[in-house]
Amino acid sequence: MSCYNEETGSFLLPSAALMPLRRALLAAANEEIALGYACAQAVHDALQKDAGRMKDLRQALKQNNGRDVLLGIMDKLDPAPSYPSWSRTPRKWDDDVRDRAASLLLTYDTETRSQKYRAPRKKEAKPLAAGTLRFDVAGEASISIDPKTRKVTWDVARNNRAVERARESRLGTAFFTALNAITWTRGTGGHITRTYEHTEDAARDNGHFDSGRTLTALGPLGEAHRADQMGVSVARMRKMFALRR
Repeated sequence: MSCYNEETGSFLLPSAALMPLRRALLAAANEEIALGYACAQAVHDALQKDAGRMKDLRQALKQNNGRDVLLGIMDKLDPAPSYPSWSRTPRKWDDDVRDRAASLLLTYDTETRSQKYRAPRKKEAKPLAAGTLRFDVAGEASISIDPKTRKVTWDVARNNRAVERARESRLGTAFFTALNAITWTRGTGGHITRTYEHTEDAARDNGHFDSGRTLTALGPLGEAHRADQMGVSVARMRKMFALRR
């Protein structure tokens, strides 16, 4: 069942947390870039040894379906884990890595309106610069850092289950792991608000406006925001949560 959703929010970081967060994001992004190139090279090598697959690819390219053939080769080289679930070994190449690999192997010719296959180019898989301040997340979201204000922004554009894909991605996982490891200080923190098409539709049907739900609130600023939403003081909210434990 489809569920279109989106998220946006920001956090004011303690001074000591800025560099560790940037390093974590850079490491995750560069790991994805390296894996994407390795995946593309492995697919290319496999195609050079399999005339049948190469023929299938040429036919698929005429229909702009070359990606499906490449993904099939990736499945063969990196098969899905078998059951039972407790014995599964994660794939080397997740969806983000496969997408990156496919983009290194395929181009689109605007004149012929068809896909073209090419060998992967190392120069198109260079690591991000150390000063990178904006990170693409699974083609669904972005993370932006302003070092002057120590503000980091998380933004997921509306799409079908976009939030789930962004949060479960390599960059999304690294981002929230780093956020949860921060020791928040006075005047720092923040929150993320998520909106869903279903709750928006329900609110609209009842003559209301859905402002979204706060699902991530961290640090004193996040705590204050959540208390304000509940209509109570921070002290009162803390007591309420303490009673639930």
